[in-house]
Amino acid sequence: MRRYINRFLQLWLIFAVLAVSIIIFTFETFFDMDGWEVLSYRDMSYLSLPLAVYLLGFTLVLAMLFTIGFIIIERIRMRKIEQSLRALNQGRYNDKVLEKIVAQAKPVYITKQLDSLILQLREKLTLMSRQVLSSNEEKLMLEEETKEEILEKERHRIARELHDSVSQQLFASSMMLSALNQQTENIPDAIQKQLQTIESITNESQLEMRALLLHLRPVKLNEKTLKQGIEQLLKELSTKVNMAIVYEIEDVSLPVSVEDNLFRVIQELLSNVLRHSKASEVEVYLKKTGQQIQLRIIDDGVGFDMRNQKSGNYGLQNIRERINGLGGHVKLISFKQQGTSVEIIIPISIGG
Repeated sequence: MRRYINRFLQLWLIFAVLAVSIIIFTFETFFDMDGWEVLSYRDMSYLSLPLAVYLLGFTLVLAMLFTIGFIIIERIRMRKIEQSLRALNQGRYNDKVLEKIVAQAKPVYITKQLDSLILQLREKLTLMSRQVLSSNEEKLMLEEETKEEILEKERHRIARELHDSVSQQLFASSMMLSALNQQTENIPDAIQKQLQTIESITNESQLEMRALLLHLRPVKLNEKTLKQGIEQLLKELSTKVNMAIVYEIEDVSLPVSVEDNLFRVIQELLSNVLRHSKASEVEVYLKKTGQQIQLRIIDDGVGFDMRNQKSGNYGLQNIRERINGLGGHVKLISFKQQGTSVEIIIPISIGG
């Protein structure tokens, strides 16, 4: 406020001096009157006040109008600058406010120098974002070569043994029970019900085993695109489980570290669905919206009560850690007997 008052007083003083100088010069030149006679001149149409009073009022109004205009223009400019800085702070380096500076040759805000400083700040933040992402990729690669490599080998060994022994035995048991249940002529009803119960338990155990194998021995992209990897995973899974799988996957381009983490997260979420949901259908959607990647996995299973503290054991802890490491967030919605929805949002940095 003090700044605007000072600006008003400065403008008023300038206009007053300018107006008085012009009037005195005019009257002295054409009417042969000195300065004091001009300022005390009263031959006016209204109120018979000295000319100095009219000059004072005129310059006050003029200064006020110019000050109001200055305030309005300055606030508009400051709002634009604030929008630019907010976009930079939030990582929206391709925001239309910033692109407007790039597209126009004339100053958008106050001066070319200020516009140039904003663009320089944008370039520096963009470079820093890329450097951080590159550093994260290098860190992830080093971790994979040390701790993750040891853990992965052990998981693969356990998964291989389970697949070669327990999984095969469960499959054989399921086939035998299915064959027995088809021979209903010589089997009493009580035994039939027991056989059907055993077959149902065996099928559930098979489903649990597949989910466990998916968790222990995750599929890798192996130079496939993220879209190709997800679609291949879902197609293979649909042939092994009694569950409808609906999916819509966009072909998005992401850094290698982000694709690997996101692909691993999808496998963990599908493993959770197989183990916990008892769903008949699961939906998988991956798409790009603006400067974000959105992943949604929805099932129509038993769900759970989110007010129950134990509901946090839905297998999301590792997933949250992975997504938080990518600068994203996870949203979980579930209701008893109405299914579960998991939504993941990951921001895309410029050039990503």
